[in-house]
Amino acid sequence: MHAAGTFTVEDAWYITSRGCWVLVGEIQGEFGVVRQLLFATGVLLPISQMCPVNVSNKNRIHKTGLITSAHFASRQELLHQQIIGATAQVLE
Repeated sequence: MHAAGTFTVEDAWYITSRGCWVLVGEIQGEFGVVRQLLFATGVLLPISQMCPVNVSNKNRIHKTGLITSAHFASRQELLHQQIIGATAQVLE
């Protein structure tokens, strides 16, 4: 796998019906399939799907959602591991 761009995680939501987390943010670069995110802290997250996300606000901003099968107990754990607010390398 090689780095093909970056993804800045702005927020994360847990999808109860699917039992997974979606990381929401901005993606930059040119790539085929996003397979993993590698953070500067060394955290490596598998990505199972990429999907468009409409952020609910007056401007209806379009963001990218990356669904991960990684297990986190809570949103606080994502903050503690410095995932939310961080920029990761996109590996394909």
